[in-house]
Parts: sequence; structure tokens; C-alpha cells
Amino acid sequence: AILKLSTSFLQTPASQSTPHLYTSILATELATNPDVPASWTNYFWQLPQLHCTGVRSQTAILTVIHAQSVNFFVAFSPDSSKVISNSPDDFSPSIWDVSTGEEVQRLRGHTDFVRSASFSPDGTRVVTGATDRSVRIWDLATGKEAQILEGHTDMFNSVAFSFDGKHIVSGSDCDIRIWNACTGEEVQRRDQATAVNSVAFSPNGICIASGSDDGLVHIWDMSTGEVQTLEGHTDGVESVIFSPDGK
Repeated sequence: AILKLSTSFLQTPASQSTPHLYTSILATELATNPDVPASWTNYFWQLPQLHCTGVRSQTAILTVIHAQSVNFFVAFSPDSSKVISNSPDDFSPSIWDVSTGEEVQRLRGHTDFVRSASFSPDGTRVVTGATDRSVRIWDLATGKEAQILEGHTDMFNSVAFSFDGKHIVSGSDCDIRIWNACTGEEVQRRDQATAVNSVAFSPNGICIASGSDDGLVHIWDMSTGEVQTLEGHTDGVESVIFSPDGK
């Protein structure tokens, strides 16, 4: 059910749409797919309840990837041809061919489990961050480490490339750091009072959004240093993302 939903949204023009289309796809999937556990509806109680007649599930499963254990994270490459994943039982993320479900690369080098990964916009590099407190950039042509970015002193949680591929943002239990993706140098840093669970660049590369354990979302303008705080969550924020137009 998760793969069918992600295929419907991430691998079609719908991924460039406004959020309401994603909500429509999710509501339709819950209404038309008998494989979706009934308990899932409890997590999406604010979605409209659809009753469909004569409507079949919109897609079939394309590929099943057999990982060794539960995946800690997954991320698609920009062209949707590959997926990177990792589990808490392994320190080396796997890259899979989406069309065949076969493992095509293992990224070996971290000394503790990898918590987050992101493909570069051109799909030639991957950045990973792990509990060993290092951020590593990988050259996918060789499968080797291109750079190791060190500086975090606490538990690492999230990493992302900028949309132009020139910078990397990483978030830990105590700070957010911006790195030059070419030189590996740290270019900016912002200390946080609580753990940062997720970070994301705006499409124009000027702002960074972060979600943290205190239930707050912060939007940091890197050009001015100004920070906007979004309140309303009643528990920790686990994931953040900008809309395609950044507004």
C-alpha cells in the first residue's frame, strides 16, 4: 500500500502539485485499496471519507525490494530509478534498482547506523548522516566516499542537499549546520535548544526549515539570519518539507 501510494504521487507530475492533490490521492487510496489496514484510517481522521463505486485501485505494485530488516529510511533518486535505504542493524546503506528490486551498491564507511540520506539533484552523489556524528558525501560512479564532513558533537538526525546541489544542511540534537557540498567546509551554523528531527532547503536555497522535539517549526533565512517560528503542533515535529514554489 505504501509503495502504491508513493508511486502515484512521487513518480508522476502530481509530485509538483499543491498539497491538496496529495491529500486527494491519500484519501482515494484509503477508499479503494483493500490492502490498506483499517487501523491506518485512525492516523488520517481529518481526511474526507470517500465512498467509491466501480473504482479500482489506481496502480499495481511495480517492484518489491527485499531488505534484510526494517528500513530506517528510504529516499528516491531524482529520476526515480533508484532507492537508498538503511536499517538500524547495518551501517552501510544500500542502493536499489527500482525496476528490478536488485541491490546495485553498498556505501561502506560509517561506523554506526545511518539515520538519513539524500541524493544530489543530478543523481551523481549521495549525502548520508549517521549516529557516528559524521556526514559523508559519496560518489555514485565509484561507490566511494568523496568527503567526510565532521563537526557535529551530538546525535545526528537529518540531512539534505540544496536544490542546486551546492550546499548540504544537516541537523542534530543541538544544532543545524550548512556545508559547502564541493569543498566540505562548514559555512553556517545555528544552535538549537532542542533536538532537530528534520531539515529541508527551500527551492530557492535561501531558507531552511527545521522541525524539532519541542513541537516548533523554524524557518531560517540564511541571508539575513532571521528566524520565523511556526507554532501549533502539540508534539515533536518529525518531518518538514517546502512546497514546490517555496511559498
